[in-house]
Amino acid sequence: MKRLKIFLLALAAMLLAVPSTFAQDMIGRVLIPDEIEDGVEVVFEARSGTTSKGHYLVPFTYGKTNSCQTISSILEVPDEIIWVLERAQVDNAVTGLPQYYIKNKKTGKYLNFKWDTNNSAVYPNPVDDPDMWINKYTNGESALVDDTTKAKAFCIVSNSDEEHKGQYGSNSYGSSQSDWEPTTYTVVNIFDATGKKNMNSDGGGYGRVFLANEFEVSKFNITWFSQYQDTNVWDIRRVIERNASPKDAVEALLDNFGSSIESDYRVGTDPGFVSEEIYNEFYEVYENVLSGYETMNDDQLRDAFNALFEAKTKAEKPESKVQIEDGGYYYIKTAYTAFTDVDNGNFAWVAPYNSNICGWKAFKANDNQFIWQITKFPDESESNTSGRMYYAFRNVGSNVYLGKAESHSDSQPVNYTKEKEERIFAGDLGGGQFNIGSKHDYYDVYPPRPYHMENHQDGNGTAGKLVLWNGGSGSASAWYIRRVPQEEIDHIADASRVAVDSLRMAILEYDGITSGAVVGEGVGCAHSQDLIDNVDTALAKAKAIVAAEEFPAAEEVDAVRKALVEAGDKFNNEVNVVPDGYYLIRSNMQDYVKNENDIYLTLYNDTTPGWTHREKTSAQLWKVTKLAEGGYALQNVKNKMYMNKAANSSNGSLVNMTKELETPAQFKAIKANGQWGIFNSVDTDFGYDPNGHGNSLFDEGKLQIWSPRQENGGTSWTLISVSEEEVNNVVASEEQNELNINFKKKFEEARRLYNAATNYTVGEPIIKDVSQIYANNWSPNEGAHLENMIDGDKNTYWNSTWEGGQEQTPGEPHSLRIYSEAGFPDTVQVSYVMRQNDSWHRVPARMRIQVSNDAESWTTLPNDMTLADFGGQSYLSYLHNDSLTYIVNGIGGYKYVRFQTLVSINNGGDVYFANNHAVFGYAEYNLYPVTGVDENSSIHKPSHKGVAFELFNAIQAAKDEYNSGNATQANYDKLVAALEAFKNLSNNDSTIAMARYNVENLTEGDRIGEFPAAALQTYESAATALLAEYDGAESALSGAKIKEIIGGLKDAYATLYDNMVKPADKMWYVINTADEARPGMSLTAGGSHTHAAGEGYSYFLTKEYSAAGYYESWFHWTLTKDENGRFVPQNVGNGGFFGPYTGSGKSDYDYRPISWYTPKSFTIVPFGDGQVGFLTAEGYYVKNNAAWFADGMTYTKADDSAPSFKNTSFAWTVEASEENHSDFAVEEYADFENGRVIAITIPYEYEVPATYGDEEVTPYDIVGKVTTDEGDSIVTAYKLKKVSTETVKGGKPVVYIMPGEYNASETSALSFNPVMNGSVSAEKDTVNGLISVPATWTTTVDHYGYFLADSVVDEPKNTTIGYKRGVILPHLVQNTVSDDEVDAIVYVKGAGMLNGIKNAEIIAIKQFVNVYTTDGVLVRKHVDAANATAGLKKGVYVVGNKKVLVK
Repeated sequence: MKRLKIFLLALAAMLLAVPSTFAQDMIGRVLIPDEIEDGVEVVFEARSGTTSKGHYLVPFTYGKTNSCQTISSILEVPDEIIWVLERAQVDNAVTGLPQYYIKNKKTGKYLNFKWDTNNSAVYPNPVDDPDMWINKYTNGESALVDDTTKAKAFCIVSNSDEEHKGQYGSNSYGSSQSDWEPTTYTVVNIFDATGKKNMNSDGGGYGRVFLANEFEVSKFNITWFSQYQDTNVWDIRRVIERNASPKDAVEALLDNFGSSIESDYRVGTDPGFVSEEIYNEFYEVYENVLSGYETMNDDQLRDAFNALFEAKTKAEKPESKVQIEDGGYYYIKTAYTAFTDVDNGNFAWVAPYNSNICGWKAFKANDNQFIWQITKFPDESESNTSGRMYYAFRNVGSNVYLGKAESHSDSQPVNYTKEKEERIFAGDLGGGQFNIGSKHDYYDVYPPRPYHMENHQDGNGTAGKLVLWNGGSGSASAWYIRRVPQEEIDHIADASRVAVDSLRMAILEYDGITSGAVVGEGVGCAHSQDLIDNVDTALAKAKAIVAAEEFPAAEEVDAVRKALVEAGDKFNNEVNVVPDGYYLIRSNMQDYVKNENDIYLTLYNDTTPGWTHREKTSAQLWKVTKLAEGGYALQNVKNKMYMNKAANSSNGSLVNMTKELETPAQFKAIKANGQWGIFNSVDTDFGYDPNGHGNSLFDEGKLQIWSPRQENGGTSWTLISVSEEEVNNVVASEEQNELNINFKKKFEEARRLYNAATNYTVGEPIIKDVSQIYANNWSPNEGAHLENMIDGDKNTYWNSTWEGGQEQTPGEPHSLRIYSEAGFPDTVQVSYVMRQNDSWHRVPARMRIQVSNDAESWTTLPNDMTLADFGGQSYLSYLHNDSLTYIVNGIGGYKYVRFQTLVSINNGGDVYFANNHAVFGYAEYNLYPVTGVDENSSIHKPSHKGVAFELFNAIQAAKDEYNSGNATQANYDKLVAALEAFKNLSNNDSTIAMARYNVENLTEGDRIGEFPAAALQTYESAATALLAEYDGAESALSGAKIKEIIGGLKDAYATLYDNMVKPADKMWYVINTADEARPGMSLTAGGSHTHAAGEGYSYFLTKEYSAAGYYESWFHWTLTKDENGRFVPQNVGNGGFFGPYTGSGKSDYDYRPISWYTPKSFTIVPFGDGQVGFLTAEGYYVKNNAAWFADGMTYTKADDSAPSFKNTSFAWTVEASEENHSDFAVEEYADFENGRVIAITIPYEYEVPATYGDEEVTPYDIVGKVTTDEGDSIVTAYKLKKVSTETVKGGKPVVYIMPGEYNASETSALSFNPVMNGSVSAEKDTVNGLISVPATWTTTVDHYGYFLADSVVDEPKNTTIGYKRGVILPHLVQNTVSDDEVDAIVYVKGAGMLNGIKNAEIIAIKQFVNVYTTDGVLVRKHVDAANATAGLKKGVYVVGNKKVLVK
């Protein structure tokens, strides 16, 4: 009691000098679930990020960047952050939880979110174009409504609610490291998800919409609504009236402290800790209030409250904590409790850890590699609105700087840099702990990812990399910044330490260079064992020194370093040298090497590098010449062109060639075992790699770049030296070589196509007993019973070895060997059934076939069976229940046949290897002798038989030359002619079938797709006669006769087609489906704009009912005839064309028409009765297809052998808009604010004036600019003149000024009236510096002008401009009229904008100047002109008498 009295007396004396903080309201403690009740006044404190505390929910607006509000103290509680909970009359129908309407105390309005017309929740997103959100969705409306009949009711879900928090709570691993603690809540609207969508989730969605927050995390500072569980955490704190109960006020203040005062206010001398003096002062007050407030009277309680609040405020001020000293020396040690709680926290940062990576390991006090000098590295750009400080971290031992990760993904290692480049943020977690990360990874990119201990093993790890991973206090992403003692700082420059630092860098450079080294004479191999041993010995000595507790004298350390450098350089100089000469360059890609090892660098075509199997050709020979200036010339012997850089420096970019050397090649040994990385002097982080290899599934392709270069990967190559004599011999025989290569390809194609078209008759199975089958590698679990393959039961199976380390003959490809005592016939049909498991069926996709009479000496057949022989990738990728077959020739007379599987294909179409070999299995398997051809085979049809016989004869004539590998031109020509005739059989069948269809269905009339009567009658007569000749043949038609008939039918149709009624240029049309199953539907654009080159993908084209509410202009199309007689559809409403059937850059859109930025033409195919089809040059029809996106379309090939088009999903009618659909083209509109100035580009021609609300508005052209007095380097305004034409042409950019003063909260619709049959354009157009932006586009340089609000703003490079807008390129704007002809002037916001980079002044001479802002404020006085603007924020300044741009 005596102690309390003394405290109260002291308190009274102290408070004489302290103004009272006792006002009306204060923020109290976090409510427990039982205290969530009707009528309670609360604040919502954001907790979705580790630095979100102290941000409170206020009323916000859709489509705006909405921030919570910070307050100066818990005693200053403005009404706008206070909310009242009003219990709804009914509980939630889904969960039974109580529901509350949330009313703002200041406005009296209720929290709400909206649903758009597509039943998707509207989520304000500040990252998107604000114009788009405001105009398209919500018009900038408030997220509050007037009463509960319009508001949403929310459930408040506690983290202690085990029943509901899984679906409606938060998570602890969210992108923002949510503080999902037992006392925290989510605020969530819960609903039946049927018919609703959440954001990008189709169908039912999640049935929830959270009130979300994200503050001071990354670059976001927002409140919004979200479906996700990582940014939805809130503290709900009671608001209390302090005067009502001083005791309650003191208790509420005490509740604002954490559970552990010692942890929250940790005392220490390192950054982030509280000084001992301030802590003791605070703690005395805190302890006395805590222990004595129960016995105080009201006056004493008020005094105690004020004293404790003052002490708390003082202790929590940033300046009360120890700050990072600019230029100070520090250790960065782990704060991970898995280490520190067991007194094992002595692990600290180092750089380098390995390669170019930073890391952590056990701390050693006398070692400079653990010391970091931290200096301020401020970000003075406008984007740093909070003014937070950044730092540069320099490692003293290596003199490198802490950098960032190469990509912003979890677990990505953190690099170091040799120069000061990366700004590092140290985020205070409290208790002396920090999140440390780059500005890029923590603020510029979402989500935030600080630096983290890889390989921590929950406290058992001893070393690892620094990687990206989110985490809070006490996690493996938390660090202490410990001051280096002065006695250690004094020894940083000790000679032995500096020598060890240099030695450590030498170890980093040479460590591992001998790993995997092979002694040999090959290019890239070590030429002696001594070379390897010398490096290893020197490395061992060096590593022993750096690991020692005490370092030797500097002289000894330097001697070891020099010995290491000498040995390492000698090794590298021998291994990393490619002698001038000629080479074959073979791939070391593991998937090919496993079984074949014959993939070589070659020419894909005359001017493009590629890869394929080994062939005798000069295309696979390369000349390497070392260049004096560094690097090599890598020249192909055949085309004499040089390997060049890729199209761009990114994975998968294709490599080019040039006639003259432009980009030197580089060779770097991956390991000293003959494996090389080959790249160029531009794409230095990449290596040349086989594009489209399919993990060995495919046989040829182009060359790409890929990163990283690695042993046994696609980027690894072996150089095989070839003598000049060998090169000359290949070149001399090039003509025959090329003939042999082409002959082989044509022969294999001919045999494959002939077999595929032929149904063979076969005899009895050859395998009658399991003793005839031998497998060299069988699965111990699934391959012991070979008899399963011949038991007639598809439900049993045999499988080769897939278990690790279980192969019986590890060095051989998996194979089946079949024995026949009588010997095999020349040709057999192999029949097999896949293992009947939808996720586990593996069959051969490439096979080598060998024959023998003794099972020891083997002869390989001249051709491997390839993917095409087995039916192709897609065919084998799904499970077949019935037998599959293939034909094998050339095994006659042999007793043994061995089928070696080189590549196997799995369910889904992927290759499958185990134990470095292809694995396969069968349910059933047998060989059958081929005895003849089935009479029902297609090659027996009269129209096919003659051509098929010619191909058969050509194959037989070519067989010997194929087997010998020495072709003749005569047999090659015969084979090619017969093959092309055979391949045309299916086309011939289609021509015959279409002719029959046309005769029966085409109609006369004046609709598009119909014909004049005379032209149609002429065609029908000619086609009928030719068809009769075709059908009347009693014997096989020769290839020549078939060609004559087909040619006649094509000529007759071409004449008819010339007379078809076709669309007229420059007219608008509506295209309706003629599908009887989907009546009354029209083809429309799927969105407001097209896909833009290099940008994201827009909507695919869709069909919508005419009453669907889409913009009327989207129903209209132009059909423009191109130079090939085909027609190009272009949508009037968005200016878009049809996209490619493949190759859009996104596989989801393959065979799906999307709205595209370049023209695509179609043949309009008549179907009869005014119905037509749209046929691509590749043979695909546009088909309405409900299987794709409900009302979507696909590019689909039709069955031309039995065509049936009318009234189907392939059929459309084309009707003139003016005649039949003029009511569609009424108006199009978008909402804008009063007084808004905006540049607009509409793809179609429209009338002048437009209307804004009830007023007429006329657009403007830019006719000039206003520049500063001193030259024209700075533009301050743009001059406008009203257009004088009656219409605005399609695609022309113009400027609109909405009537009235600018007011962001008052909007009206700007409406355009299209001109029927007017011009349509989506091409970029520039009109006196105003550039059209028909589709979303990103600026390519700085200083584009964009109309925003009521002025022009200066936009930097990489700014996204919304579709149907316009931007200004200032230096293109010319003054075209006198000032008295100018109708309006729009000013540039701020100090103006640079009129083109070219006019910026660059100060290079030594002089002293004053620096002013453009409005005359002195910034700096008498400074060196060369550095006058260093550190200034970006903008324009007056330096001396010159305007200077600071970027």
